[in-house]
Amino acid sequence: MSTRTLSNTLAGSLIAAAFVVPCAALAFGLWVLQAPTAIDEPIQPLTMPIAQENFWDEQRVSISVTWGDGDALVAPTWNGMVTNVAVAPGAKVSHGAKVLRIDGVWRLAARSPAPFFRPVSPESGKEEIRALNMLLDSLGYSNGGDLWTWDTTLGLRRLAADLGVPDAYTVAAFDPGWVLWLPSDELIVSEVLVAPGRAALPMGEKVLAGVPRISALSVVSADDAPLPDPSADWEIAIDELTIPYESARIARPDRLGEVSERFAAARPEQISGSVRRAQPVVGWQVPSSAVFVDEAGEVCVFRPGQDGEWVAVDVVANGGTVGKVRVVGAVHPDVRILVNPGDVVGDTRCR
Repeated sequence: MSTRTLSNTLAGSLIAAAFVVPCAALAFGLWVLQAPTAIDEPIQPLTMPIAQENFWDEQRVSISVTWGDGDALVAPTWNGMVTNVAVAPGAKVSHGAKVLRIDGVWRLAARSPAPFFRPVSPESGKEEIRALNMLLDSLGYSNGGDLWTWDTTLGLRRLAADLGVPDAYTVAAFDPGWVLWLPSDELIVSEVLVAPGRAALPMGEKVLAGVPRISALSVVSADDAPLPDPSADWEIAIDELTIPYESARIARPDRLGEVSERFAAARPEQISGSVRRAQPVVGWQVPSSAVFVDEAGEVCVFRPGQDGEWVAVDVVANGGTVGKVRVVGAVHPDVRILVNPGDVVGDTRCR
């Protein structure tokens, strides 16, 4: 072989080696980078503290208001001249309150089962005598219960004396003109229709007019979301006032008295409020990932136990928001729960 040929052969071999060796190293490096690791990193359990909360499930509502006339005290059977008026607009009149004097005799508001319409004496019927005794008892006077007894006579005469009836110690019968029937437990006066020096109004005429009253409320959702079904579990809240949520339309004046009093001056046709639980649901709000459902469909969360174990606690999922679930169960207050049970506990069962 000539010197030139040998030189050429050596040069070619060196060039080939210079190209192949780096390429092989690069290929090996890529294989090393792409090859799976022999040991995976263990998934770490994540826990978080939770605290017990009260959930009212409050929902904003718009309330349509229907107004009606308020209660009134009307004139009984009486006659004479008004000599004094004891109430003014804004006053609250309740059972036993002095309203006015006619011919010097006070007349009281009386919350009796029905108005007295004629004198009551020992010769009256049993129901009328019982009603009189109930009135005397409610005013703090002696009475005979279901019968006319000497206690009835004594109580009647003491009442007459307190009212200013002349010769009260000789009174033998109850005068229905001594009382004005009060149709509710309390009347808030908006207008007084009598004045001293004027004749007593005829029977049936208004003596005191009460403030307007709400006759009905209609409740609709403020954001078109469905409202809960009316039941004893829910209530309507208007500021600090509450009304049982018995229906989407409430037409019971006995339920609406406080609301009427609050808004009587302005008499709005719409007011804002809310529908909420009458009693809160006590539970915990947890991340949705913390709620574990096993193969049997049981639901639980996990809390740390002894020796690194995880203790399952049965819960009931009860609503929630995006990414969070409200649970109710025997979760101890201020406990830590496992946030990622799906990665940690595997195929564990809740029970």
